[in-house]
Amino acid sequence: WVTENVAGVGPPSHTFSQICKRGQHKQAIEPLAGILRDPNFICKGTDARLEFSTDWLLLADNNSVAVAPNTKRYFFDAGGSNFMDAMHFFVTTYRDRGITFDHIWVWEAQRRGVDEYWRDSPDELRAFWEPRLTFYDGVPVSANPGDAVNNPVNRVHQLCTEEDFCVFKLDIDTPSIERPLVQQLVAQADATRSSLDEFFFEHHVHGMMQAYGWASDVEGTFADSYNLFSQLRQLGVRAHSWI
Repeated sequence: WVTENVAGVGPPSHTFSQICKRGQHKQAIEPLAGILRDPNFICKGTDARLEFSTDWLLLADNNSVAVAPNTKRYFFDAGGSNFMDAMHFFVTTYRDRGITFDHIWVWEAQRRGVDEYWRDSPDELRAFWEPRLTFYDGVPVSANPGDAVNNPVNRVHQLCTEEDFCVFKLDIDTPSIERPLVQQLVAQADATRSSLDEFFFEHHVHGMMQAYGWASDVEGTFADSYNLFSQLRQLGVRAHSWI
């Protein structure tokens, strides 16, 4: 499916999975397969290009989700060290797919400074996105259910409605906080179903990826990952493994 996804020609084939969400057409999404990364990684090489490839991910576009003119488009980024890293990929890819975010919230536990966050960003890019972005510099996300500000699950549930388009990326490399946040998404199924459209999560588990950066800071198995992403997809959330 990677070759087909990169080509981007015609409707996705039966190789892709489908997401069903109330009131919307069926949506295509990459299948849950292998170690939940680009299937060429390890099989065809272990260089950084393959390890951090995003060619295998199929994101939403303005045709696959209901994005009306008055719809709010929000992105919540838990673990955003530098705009030109993951965030640049997300805003560029979504914009190419017809979705431009109205606002982005970014939490970064290590204090970096605003200029460091925007380092290497072209002036035009920074001028467009900085007014749309709230950067919690040196502020870790919280898994406390009572935290209305720094628990990103609460923020999603509070700010997003069924008519909006909301994305949540969770990648803080801290299983003790990531696990309860994901559990909150699943446990509060009705709130998640009506507020969250797309979710990205690098679930660090025991297995092959321990030899490629995950080391011993892991929890669970790939079977747990499959179960987690499947549960969220069944709620209508486009849940993806992240890199």
